[in-house]
Amino acid sequence: MRNIKKANLAWLVIALFSVSSSSIIVRFLPSISAEVIAFWRMALSSFMLWFYSGVKRQGHLNSSFKKPVIIAGIFLGFHFGLFFSAVKLTTISNATLLGTTAPLFSLIIEIFVLKRQFPVVTIFGVFLAFFGVLVVQDFSIDFNTEESKGNLFAILCSLCIALVFIIAEKVRQHTSTIVYCRHLFMWAAITLAVISVLGNKSLFCFSGEDFFLFFLLALFPSIFGHVVFNYFIKYFRPSIIISIPLGEPLIASFLALVFLSEEPLTNTLVGGVITITGLFILGVKSQESHFASEND
Repeated sequence: MRNIKKANLAWLVIALFSVSSSSIIVRFLPSISAEVIAFWRMALSSFMLWFYSGVKRQGHLNSSFKKPVIIAGIFLGFHFGLFFSAVKLTTISNATLLGTTAPLFSLIIEIFVLKRQFPVVTIFGVFLAFFGVLVVQDFSIDFNTEESKGNLFAILCSLCIALVFIIAEKVRQHTSTIVYCRHLFMWAAITLAVISVLGNKSLFCFSGEDFFLFFLLALFPSIFGHVVFNYFIKYFRPSIIISIPLGEPLIASFLALVFLSEEPLTNTLVGGVITITGLFILGVKSQESHFASEND
């Protein structure tokens, strides 16, 4: 059991670092629209999973889950389109902060719509991690001028991803990770293609270097990030899984220092410790409760 928990924690850490690279990579695509970036990320991610399915058979999606997966894919498409727009319109810290408020939306949905009960430790872990994110941001979120639109997009993208994981929880109980994600990413790509065409955005006007960055977005944030999260959604409630990316603002700040020469402030370091503590409670203590319930 100890080895299983260590392996799970290791994969969640890998997923966290993978998704944290997303906002940095997008900054290196200033001439490409957010919708087009999101389309290629989803299209390439889906292609990778369909190709893998051709090499190693993964089964089929049950017809009863096709409609929920389509709906989840549409929400995922909007999530990435909104998030990448936020990264382009506001600061990385604002985009990642407001883009990781999904656990709060999820908790509201699960408590008031799905009528679920949560242990105090889970709720405490979510709010402690989110409090750490606020400390990183120095409790200051600018809703003025042009940044206000980007901040709003980041909040809306959080709502979208919360709905995606709420839907995923049920589907994943009866569907393998690869089968679910290849369809999910495909419908997200279709959604973004439609949005791009309606917005008169060219899907094929980019350089070879741009395409390489699309590939990195598909490989790391999607395959090693979202696919891993969707694997664990079968075993943990949505509010727990989507709380893991609360560490993204801290990691994104570090990556911004390395690649964009943006120096982190003291509040980033202090908030980072608080956030990691909250994530530890969610990732380890909640996992212990899960294994304990399995063995009862």
